Amino acid sequence: MELSLEQKTYAVCGIAAQLALRQPLETDLVLPDYCSDVKRILHCAVEPNLHAVTAAGERVGAEGELVIRLVYLNEDDSLDCVEQHTPFSVSGSVRDMPVGAVLESRAAMEYVNCRAVSARKVSVSGTALVHVNVLEQKAEGFSDVSPLLETQTQDVSVSVLCALNEKSFDLSETLALGDNRPAVAKLLRVTGSPQLYAVETAENKLLLKGSLAVDLLYLSNDGALFRLTHDLPISQVIEAPGVKADRDVDVALQLQALYAEPKSDGNDEARLVELAAKLSAIVKAYENEAVTVVTDCYATQGILQPNFTDRVFPQRVAALHVSKTVQQTVETGVSGGTLLDAAVQQTHAEASGGSGSLTIVCSSTLSLLLQDADGAIQYLERTCAFQVEEPINSDANELISTSQVSVRISQSSIDPNGVLRLQLDLTADGAVFSEQTERVLTDAALDESATSDNQSLVLSFSKKGDALWDIAKRYRTKLSLILEENEIQGDTLQEDRMLLILCAG
Repeated sequence: MELSLEQKTYAVCGIAAQLALRQPLETDLVLPDYCSDVKRILHCAVEPNLHAVTAAGERVGAEGELVIRLVYLNEDDSLDCVEQHTPFSVSGSVRDMPVGAVLESRAAMEYVNCRAVSARKVSVSGTALVHVNVLEQKAEGFSDVSPLLETQTQDVSVSVLCALNEKSFDLSETLALGDNRPAVAKLLRVTGSPQLYAVETAENKLLLKGSLAVDLLYLSNDGALFRLTHDLPISQVIEAPGVKADRDVDVALQLQALYAEPKSDGNDEARLVELAAKLSAIVKAYENEAVTVVTDCYATQGILQPNFTDRVFPQRVAALHVSKTVQQTVETGVSGGTLLDAAVQQTHAEASGGSGSLTIVCSSTLSLLLQDADGAIQYLERTCAFQVEEPINSDANELISTSQVSVRISQSSIDPNGVLRLQLDLTADGAVFSEQTERVLTDAALDESATSDNQSLVLSFSKKGDALWDIAKRYRTKLSLILEENEIQGDTLQEDRMLLILCAG
């Protein structure tokens, strides 16, 4: 017979599906009349901007555009740049789309190739990848204690997921360069990095405060390079059903799209830059609970057929807000050169640790513009790997982190030997979890045909250190009876001895 075990559940964030939606890029970039001829290509960057990611039925779709920026040397050996936008739309399918699914998305280029077909036309090819994680509030189950069973239990702490939401919002601002800066002729690079300073909670709402650090590299009308940084403020109220003021909340900000466009001021000079960005916020709210799980069981009457399943019980042990400065050196291989620009192109980071410390391991791809000793301009890419340690108030042996890590270059210089010296600003926001895995009872069946009313007394020779639970289970008797009949206490035997055991027939 199936036992009527009370089923209990706790909610975690599960990944129902992972999609990698590919968008091929095959286009010819034809230089407009106001651009000089291409003499040598330095770099072709393609930035995928996401405008919308939606789910309808079993279909997941993403729309956006690819922003192509070609940086090259013209016939005068001067820096030049041209920009082109190409729209895209990709989709995929998810079987058994969960109700209330939340889409976590990001876009990146898998590869980019380019070649000059002529002095006025460049062929660009590549593949854009839109990564979509379909998140769900997933219920993990276990069975409660039954009076028909002898059970061994354990108390486990778990951070229960109470809310899972995604909200996109837009930012915009018109930035004035000021009189001390020349007008913008062309933009060579546009990068951005979001950072949260504070999250305030209310009933079903959040107030996000932070900034989007925007970094621009542009050419003036006389061909000189200038870098412009600006913090675009974030002060956003978003709807977040399930959030309460007394719950732990984690927010992950993802930059989906970023645009910068030079605009003319009242004097008809391009001294204004219009900034526009789209960000996505993934919100998770938790509530800490203590649950009692059955880790072993047996029946004193009949034959029990239990099912045990490994369950992971995550516990949120700390919020993560890291801001560190790291000094690094990178070999460029260009001696006697001048550094024109250094920027972080992309960063891959992993965070893990234990026993009171979290290690964030980073690998950043750097894009560099240099002028060598002969005056020739070069574009280089280099990798910079480093790690930082962050103390965590937890004695768990294994820690994992769901963190958003951002790395920016705040200072850079190059020595005569071609060694690049960098000051990197690292920020990481998220949460730190410990995970306890237990094999717990999920359901059971009882064969009562093996039940007998006959009972017997047996003598069992047991050794010091034997677990009394194991002895009771072997003879299918109650642990309390062994303790009572033999006048002993505790979980294990303290000496070799004979035990008197009343067991089922």
